[in-house]
Amino acid sequence: MGATVVATAPDNLCLRRVPGSKRDTSRSSLGDVCNRNDRVNAHGGDMQQLVAEAFLQQGKTFFGADLSIQNGGGVRVDLPPGKVTVKDVYTVLPFKNTLVQLNATGAEVKAALEDAVEGVVGPALNTGCYPYTGGLRWRLDLNKPKGSRLSHMEIRTEHGAYQPFDLSKTYKVVTLSFLADGNDSFTSLKNITGERRIDVGLDYAEAFLRYIENLPGKDKVLSPLPINEYSTQRFIYTH
Repeated sequence: MGATVVATAPDNLCLRRVPGSKRDTSRSSLGDVCNRNDRVNAHGGDMQQLVAEAFLQQGKTFFGADLSIQNGGGVRVDLPPGKVTVKDVYTVLPFKNTLVQLNATGAEVKAALEDAVEGVVGPALNTGCYPYTGGLRWRLDLNKPKGSRLSHMEIRTEHGAYQPFDLSKTYKVVTLSFLADGNDSFTSLKNITGERRIDVGLDYAEAFLRYIENLPGKDKVLSPLPINEYSTQRFIYTH
């Protein structure tokens, strides 16, 4: 089963936890073609963004999700051009995580993302907690204090356009059980409990497989997403 080909990648699908040229710049196993890639430096990992989009699409299928949240470290390998197999998918996402629905306010989502960014630059210096989302994008300035590093937050509508992210609105969020428990610096998410947390039960690697299966055409093509769909639209590192 692992050898079953599920898609073709015409381009490098680069791995990177944190955008920029000062941190995590040797993450890719594909070398400088990814480590010095302008798109990756500006917006982060192609693989991380694809996985976040896959989670969003499965969340839409199960409960009409508005956005997804994924940690950069949860995605383990990048993919070179060529055939993509079932084994590749489970190598990209090797952990025992399942998807969870959280009904969270925009303010809670922003707080969780700010927590994650603090995990990158704070005492923990953990690149793995850098956040990626499907359906939500922002600008990030690490020179700002915690709580105000993310700005120009916009959420994608069902028609593909973007509108301002409403901090007072309740959104349907799909994320990993690992993050919903507050791990990897996503501390604020663990406060979303009771009826506001629903276990979807879908294995996260299976969610990525289903995303690939639902790509258009008979011969599935797995490519980097359009730049305007990357969660980090602008990244400013510390001075």
